[in-house]
Amino acid sequence: MIIEIITAISTLIAQNNDLTVYIQNVGKDFERPSFLISHINGSTNDLNRNVLDNNIFIQIVYYAPWDEYDNVDAENQYNMHDTLKEIFKKGYFKMGDRAVKIIQLTGGPRDAEIYLTLNLTITEEKQDYVQPAPSAEKINIKF
Repeated sequence: MIIEIITAISTLIAQNNDLTVYIQNVGKDFERPSFLISHINGSTNDLNRNVLDNNIFIQIVYYAPWDEYDNVDAENQYNMHDTLKEIFKKGYFKMGDRAVKIIQLTGGPRDAEIYLTLNLTITEEKQDYVQPAPSAEKINIKF
């Protein structure tokens, strides 16, 4: 499910610009401007006997371009920060036929990058762990 969420987020970002989106760290040979999307951590809570609530943290890092003096292009950085906030302002995004709720969007520019953390929640059925409840084989009714 994590890779499906990262793919959905990278698709949203790619629809709004034509920059490279990485889903794994490529080391020092990455290009600027670009994005890195990674899973930070998550937790799972039981909602009831049949349903789990997954709380997932995804980090989006935007690597702003350098200017001719090897300084970060601050104007580009702030514009991209606004663009990313605009992409996720609905409070959810589609992942196939499901919706992933955005609980919180935090972060902002820091040095030469923008760090945004998405706190997401998505529910799912406990398909493998739940045994079906017994049902009655017959019912006796007297009037």
